[in-house]
This record gives sequence, structure tokens and C-alpha cells, in this order.
Amino acid sequence: NNQFNVQNADGIWKSLQGTQRVVITEDINGTEIDVGTFYIDKWESKENAITITAFDSVGLIDRAKFMGGMYTDAPVGILIQQIMASADYSDYEIDEECFES
Repeated sequence: NNQFNVQNADGIWKSLQGTQRVVITEDINGTEIDVGTFYIDKWESKENAITITAFDSVGLIDRAKFMGGMYTDAPVGILIQQIMASADYSDYEIDEECFES
């Protein structure tokens, strides 16, 4: 119904944003399977179809600008938290051992 046509001013396309989170699932024999979580890089609409280029969480973290700093005797867990915060990424866990000096 023309929802991905960029010429349609009320189309779904206008809510797409760069680095927007997209969760992909697939239905296999009535069971929904998680394929992955991705983030929109760029997209284009042509003839009421849309092509989306996306990257995964590693790509999201890789694109982050982490300015770093001076670290003396800082546990690696603190550094990981700061890197992830700079990427605005929170879907991870750090082993408690990483916070030991």
C-alpha cells in the first residue's frame, strides 16, 4: 500500500533513522527464531520496496568515538564500561573478575 515509497508523505519510511535498532526474526514451522539485532546504516526506497543496509553490535561499538584517557591500575571492567557507554550500548555483561585490581 505504498508505505515504503519516499514520495508518500505519510509512509512508514519517514520513521526510519540512522543506527535505529532492528530486530530480525524468522518463522520456522510456527516457531519464531531470533536471527539477530542490527542497526540501520542507510536505506533507500525504489518502486515501493526498501533496501536497508545495517550493521551488528560490533559495528555499532566500532563506530563509537572513544577518547580514552590515562588509566593507572584501573580494572579492565571500568574501561569496558566506558567504551560501551561511548557507543551508547548496554546489551552486554562483564564478568566480575574484570573489576578486580
